[in-house]
Amino acid sequence: MVQANQSAERPIVRAPTIGISTYATPADWGSWSADAVLTPAAYVERILKAGGVPLLLPATIGESHHVHQLLDMVDGVMLIGGEDVCGVRVDRSETPDEHMHHSDDRDAFEIALVREAWDRQIPILAICRGAQVLNVAFGGTLIEDLVDAGYSTEHRAVRGEFHNHEVTLEPGSALAEMYGPLAHVPSHHHQAVAELAAKFRVTGRAADGVIEAFEAKDDQFALAVQWHPEEGIEEHLFDALVKAPDVHSTLDPEWVLEQQ
Repeated sequence: MVQANQSAERPIVRAPTIGISTYATPADWGSWSADAVLTPAAYVERILKAGGVPLLLPATIGESHHVHQLLDMVDGVMLIGGEDVCGVRVDRSETPDEHMHHSDDRDAFEIALVREAWDRQIPILAICRGAQVLNVAFGGTLIEDLVDAGYSTEHRAVRGEFHNHEVTLEPGSALAEMYGPLAHVPSHHHQAVAELAAKFRVTGRAADGVIEAFEAKDDQFALAVQWHPEEGIEEHLFDALVKAPDVHSTLDPEWVLEQQ
């Protein structure tokens, strides 16, 4: 009985829950083929390895009140890669071409999600498409297609394959503290940030000048990278998200000490 009371007095140790955005896409499994909500396993595995608990956030609900309820359940948000941000949100041509692949529901959901997360000061890690969503959500613009705009092919050398290239990081930035002045990153994208939203500052560029990373100007935890860290060997960004100060404030103090 004494042991039970002692156990009841000890705070429950809870790892941080990280909400991960998803694709809404047709998929095959076993004998079945149907519409699905999914996230590549690499993102889930990186959050688990960093000590977090992944929670998949369905892209099919669009911009709705459910965003508030979902954010009540998470300590951090990770926006993953995927389709182009929709044309109506970046003022691109509505003429269909090979570059235009997007989901209106996913755009609406992720933009609503990241705006609410920002207002609540929930830590945000935005990857590839996620970086573009974060920028557009707060008034930034995008380059519709890098090669068409005269930039290098190194950002997506071969469709369906990641290509490593260098990114120069701004001294004193959070990313430079993680990687050093130069990062070698796995890349696969054809869009990128054009004008950066006022809330953020550029902290990384590719050799051709393309914005590859940005961070919040203030102390809020919001990191965005145009590359795919889940495909690399480093774990800095995922560790940083799981151990972000705003996340720790909701956790058992003994768990925080164990992670330091």
